[in-house]
Order: sequence, then C-alpha cells, then structure tokens
Amino acid sequence: MNATAILVSFLLACGSHRQVSDTTRHFRTAVPELAGSGTVLLVLYDVRVPNNRPVILRAYAVAPDSTRILLGSSGLPAIAPDAKGSTTHPMLRLSITSGLRRWAEATGDARQIDIEVRAETPPDSTGPPAWSVGRVELVPAP
Repeated sequence: MNATAILVSFLLACGSHRQVSDTTRHFRTAVPELAGSGTVLLVLYDVRVPNNRPVILRAYAVAPDSTRILLGSSGLPAIAPDAKGSTTHPMLRLSITSGLRRWAEATGDARQIDIEVRAETPPDSTGPPAWSVGRVELVPAP
C-alpha cells in the first residue's frame, strides 16, 4: 500500500472533522453493520469542556437532505461557577441504536455517516463555551 492510501484509510477509520461554529463540530465516519439487535455506541474521544459551565453535548446524524436525526446526548456538569480551565474526558459513549436505525432507514445502504455534535450551555455573558471533540467513532456495544 502506498503512503496516500494508508493516510486515506486512517482518516476514514478515525472520522474526519470540521468546525463550522463555536457550538458545532462536524465529523464523517464509517457506519458499522446494523444486523441483529445489538446496541451501537457513538464514542466521542478527547472531549474538552470548561470547568465553570455545564455543557450538554447533542449528537445528530445529518441526512443527505440536511435534516438532522437526534442520535443521543450527554450532560457534563460544571465543577464550580468560578472554576478555571477545562477538563478533558478521554472518551464519552452514547447509545445511539434507535437514532442510527432511523438514519439508516432514511439513507439506505450508506457506508459513511455525517455526524454533528452541538454544545449547549446556559446563557452566559462570556460567550460560547470553549470546547472540543477530537474524533468520533461508531462501534458495537461490548
């Protein structure tokens, strides 16, 4: 395999990422086989959130017609209102089986999925939260 093919394979396996706003991140990743009744997890890696504000992360599948299908969400509490810095969670797992099945019904045999992760926080005069997600991956539950 040449270096370009290896790089492309790695990027597809890990999921690509682009940032379009302070509160939204977009990823593209491979879709696992949906046979059977097993649970599928969306794994968010290297999730960094502020220590002074609670954050709700909502994950959506983006269909080809740009409609969004809620996959799941996770709430991350603040440490304290006056806390400084941020906390990085190496991994967050969201069970997304029913949302992924709705997406699969709408898109057919797609092998890649566009995922939008949004950060929601209480209104604050300091502006949008400083947050990030390193990459995402869909995996069968253990």
